Amino acid sequence: MMITYKPADLTLTEDIYRLEQECFKDYWSFESVKKDIENDMTIWIAALDGNSLVGYINAVCLCGEAELNRIAVKSGYRNCRIGQTLIEMMTDKLRQKNCSKVFLEVRQSNIAALSLYRHNGFETVGLRKKYYSDPSEDAIVMKLEI
Repeated sequence: MMITYKPADLTLTEDIYRLEQECFKDYWSFESVKKDIENDMTIWIAALDGNSLVGYINAVCLCGEAELNRIAVKSGYRNCRIGQTLIEMMTDKLRQKNCSKVFLEVRQSNIAALSLYRHNGFETVGLRKKYYSDPSEDAIVMKLEI
């Protein structure tokens, strides 16, 4: 396995959409993925095994603060440091854009994601009651100072 990383572009829209469907119940539509990749304010980084998309991360930076919107790693590639590398690369990109804080929401039951975020220095700063549906669940709000 030789994982490479690059900025995601429109050629990866279909692959990102498929991975969205695999990883999230509330997956983004194909059109939403496409529009977000086209948005100059967003940053997308793709992880590839050869020509195959195995992960991605997406964030937006506005007025010095960023929102980490999505991070996904294909099953079978988890626990291989891909998520870790994606977060590190995204943090570097956000620093270059003069972002000093990164926020995210995560399902309270998503223990693997919570562990990854805490390992990368994110701290819990709040709770959004019944933020998620299907099933209804609170979101933990986390922040990282970069």
